[in-house]
Amino acid sequence: TAAVLQRLDDLFATCNDPAPMPDAPRAIQHGKSSDGALHVADLRLTTPSGRALARVPDTVVLPGSRVWIRGASGQGKSTLLAALSGFWPYGEGKIRTPDANVLFLSQTPRLFDAGLAATACYPKDPSDVPQDQIRSVLCKLGLEHRLPLLEEAGSKSLQGLSVGERQRLVMARGLLNPPVCRGLDVSSSALDPATESRVIALLRTELPETTILFVSHREPVALAPFAAWEIGADTDQHTAG
Repeated sequence: TAAVLQRLDDLFATCNDPAPMPDAPRAIQHGKSSDGALHVADLRLTTPSGRALARVPDTVVLPGSRVWIRGASGQGKSTLLAALSGFWPYGEGKIRTPDANVLFLSQTPRLFDAGLAATACYPKDPSDVPQDQIRSVLCKLGLEHRLPLLEEAGSKSLQGLSVGERQRLVMARGLLNPPVCRGLDVSSSALDPATESRVIALLRTELPETTILFVSHREPVALAPFAAWEIGADTDQHTAG
C-alpha cells in the first residue's frame, strides 16, 4: 500500500549512509545469539572517514536487563546504538543480538506521513491493532488530548505536535510491539525530568522482560536497577544483568 511504501521510504531516508572514504573499515560481523543475550566483542567503531571512536568494552547484556550507555559527548554512544541496530557499518568486531523482535529508537523522533496511528503502531498496520489498545497506550503516555487526531488521515494528524509529544508517540511503538530488546537514544531529551521519569517507569513496568538500552546524558533514575555500560572506559569485559 501507499502507506507502507511511505514508511519504508522514510526509514531508508533516515538510515541513508554518509559517503565513506575508500579506507573506512566495514568489517562489523552481525549474527544472532543462541541464549537471548546481546553479545559485543572486539568492537571498534569508526567514522565514515576511518577515524577511530572511543573504545567499546566487551559486554554481554542478559535478557531483561536495563543498561545505561554513558560516556562523554562525542565518544560514540549514539553510533554504538546504530551499530547494534545494524544501521552503522563502519568499524570492526562482533555483535550478536537476540533472535527476536529488537527495537531501536533514535533521538530524533521519526514520524510517518500516514498519520498518528501509523506512527504509533509501526511496523504494524494500525488496522491490525485494536483501537482501544492504541488509545490506552497513548493515554498512558500522557497523550490523551491527542486522541481525536486518530480519526485524521495523513500528515494532518501530526501537525502541531511538540518534540516531547513526538518522542512519546514514538515510544508507543514499544508498547504496541513489545520487543525483546529496545534501544533508546536520548529519546526522552525533550521531556521535563518528572515526565521523563514517568515514561521510563512505564516502560519498565509494561515491558518487564524487555532488554532496554538507554543512551542519555543524565542518569535514568526511573530505570533502576540498571547497569552502566561506559563508552571510552578502559575496563575489562563485564556482564549486564
